[in-house]
Amino acid sequence: MLFLLSCALKIWQPYSQVFTDSGVLFVGADSWYHMRRMDFLLANFPSILVHDPYAFFPGGQTVGVAPLFDWLVVSIAVLLGASADVGVLETTAAFAPPVMGSLVIVPLYLATKTLFNRQIALLAAALLAVQSGPYLLRTTLGFVDHHAAEVLFSCITMALLFLASTSTEAVAKTRRFSLAAGIALGAYCLSWSGASLIVAVISVWVCVQACVGFEKPKYQLDLISIVGPCAVVALLLLLPFWEFLPRRNIHLTALILMVCLPWLMQLNARFASKTNSRRWVFYGLISFQVIVALSLFKWLYPGLWHSVLTDMGRFSGQGIGNTVAESTPLLTMSGQWSLWPVIDGFGWLFFLGLAGFGIVLLSMWKEYRADRSLLLIWCFAMSIVALGQNRFGYYLAVNLSILGAIVCLQILALGFSGLRQQVSETERGMNVQMYRLMAVFIVVGIAFLPPLQSALAMTRTMAVPTQTWVTALNWLRNNTPEPFGDNTVYTDPVKLAHASKHEAAYGVLAWWDYGYWITRIGRRVPNANPTQSGAGKVAGFLLAVDPQQGEKLLRTMGSRYVIVDSSLMFYINQPTKFPAIVAWAGRETREFFEWYYQVGSDGSSTPVLGIKPNYYKTMLARLFYFSAKQVSPESSWVYQYEWHTGQSGEKYKRLIKRSEFSSYSDAEAYIKAHPDRALDLVCTTPSKTCIPIKAMKNFSEVYRSGFKVKDDKGRVKHSLGLRIFSTGQVQE
Repeated sequence: MLFLLSCALKIWQPYSQVFTDSGVLFVGADSWYHMRRMDFLLANFPSILVHDPYAFFPGGQTVGVAPLFDWLVVSIAVLLGASADVGVLETTAAFAPPVMGSLVIVPLYLATKTLFNRQIALLAAALLAVQSGPYLLRTTLGFVDHHAAEVLFSCITMALLFLASTSTEAVAKTRRFSLAAGIALGAYCLSWSGASLIVAVISVWVCVQACVGFEKPKYQLDLISIVGPCAVVALLLLLPFWEFLPRRNIHLTALILMVCLPWLMQLNARFASKTNSRRWVFYGLISFQVIVALSLFKWLYPGLWHSVLTDMGRFSGQGIGNTVAESTPLLTMSGQWSLWPVIDGFGWLFFLGLAGFGIVLLSMWKEYRADRSLLLIWCFAMSIVALGQNRFGYYLAVNLSILGAIVCLQILALGFSGLRQQVSETERGMNVQMYRLMAVFIVVGIAFLPPLQSALAMTRTMAVPTQTWVTALNWLRNNTPEPFGDNTVYTDPVKLAHASKHEAAYGVLAWWDYGYWITRIGRRVPNANPTQSGAGKVAGFLLAVDPQQGEKLLRTMGSRYVIVDSSLMFYINQPTKFPAIVAWAGRETREFFEWYYQVGSDGSSTPVLGIKPNYYKTMLARLFYFSAKQVSPESSWVYQYEWHTGQSGEKYKRLIKRSEFSSYSDAEAYIKAHPDRALDLVCTTPSKTCIPIKAMKNFSEVYRSGFKVKDDKGRVKHSLGLRIFSTGQVQE
């Protein structure tokens, strides 16, 4: 029943948005590249695409995507007849995430029942079934990514390890659970390149459990039997896919460490027990071994070491990585520290989970249990990664469901039994129903209704490509030359191996968000994609204020077509990708627009926007607003200002006077005539230039779609839509 409810939430409202008259529209950006990989896999089953010339230009790209999710989807699609109908593949792929995401309820129930009891397990399963936020987003219909598989296999792994750690009296039974956990862990490693995360969680638990067993022998476990078979089986499962596995050396190192760690902890304990300072020796050995392990990690995998440090730096909310929405820290998603993203993503369940964590921790203080220590370490680790990058909230949702269910049962128990003990015998019969109803209403009102309402609102509008983009990319596919001379190259492994060297090969320049749309819908090769490859160069082109510099960048990227759309432009008080483009180009927003502050008679300060001439000189504005044509300004503005210092020490421009001129030359003459004043030439409307713009002869508009948005007075506020330009003459 809970499985069906979970599937319904993930499928019902998104269905009409995913299955459209324009075809199957997948959610997000990465879904489209998974579909591109599945196109290849279907044509060459069971061979997997590794290096893809269609992913990035120039040179192609080896995209680090683990193979199992794609392989499972295509295998099922082939059984359903996809080899004769690509629509079967698209339908199977679209339904895979909600089915996998709903199946997580099964291992979640098993894990929670093992840790606690059946009542808490049912509540945890119900909480996950109605969960919204990151978990719902990544398991909804059409979100064709490996995240649902990650959560499913990681949850199965943990559930089986909980069982293994509680069945230590029967060694054979423990090893069976460990072997089964190894199969799930292997599947997890084959589903995500970062799967060593769970291996790290298990390894930390091994160290903690070894320390507890060293201090109190009655809590000792046969860690070798619990963890060893699991790691060995997982490693063996990776071998057939070794050639296609991203970060395979890291998986190898992590799993070998997981095998050796119980033995190492046992040797440490035996050696320390033979000395007079057993504690100092034991913990000293562990500290030394941790330092050695970290040093080896830094030496063997410097790239990953740098990546980990970079991810830790995300907690500051600063840096270029935080221009990628899903990679920003959870608490700074809005640009500043706030609890609202937590409430928006998890509702009251987050706070129920915190309370549940405290309850489990307190119970551990009274009576230690190895399985619950693994739970606490798992929950803590998932909290850290989710706080570091908000997208990992889909992992945390599972942990919060378990912990939140503990609190929910406490509330229900209080209403059904605890409060009745506080009233007299006469009142008890009258109030019992009221207490029960109160408890149910509290649990439903706090833990279930808010996420259910949020889920319904969230699935009402999915992030699928707009009709504007779909139409434009279909035009691109049908009206531009094949990038590698032949459309069969797309799924032909032999031709793909030599495609990057094709003399007619070229790239399509667009912002990185749209790279995989270009690959799968347009069957063309982007100069930037959602791995952020090429993002810096594309941003440099878009913000180049000198056309010659822009054309030089185009030549280095081999771009024959440029696509710009309204989402890249700067708007007043509206979401836009423009600040991200500025960050990737290594520029500052004040080069393009700036806020001035006008002080009223009552002393209040009002912000006034001034758009700098540099904004209109950019290749982005020249192409989108002016279609590479010559444009003369209708008017120009000059702002007179004074520098002032705010209460916190920041400097700002206080606006003294605003002057409008009918021509650019008059505004320029006014500035030259008053060298003693602080004056800025500015524009006031993003789509209307205040300076003359020269034509760019090497660009020709070949496709346009969209419309103009007007205000109440009929004046054009801004344009929405998309433009495609040919840059063939630039390449000559």
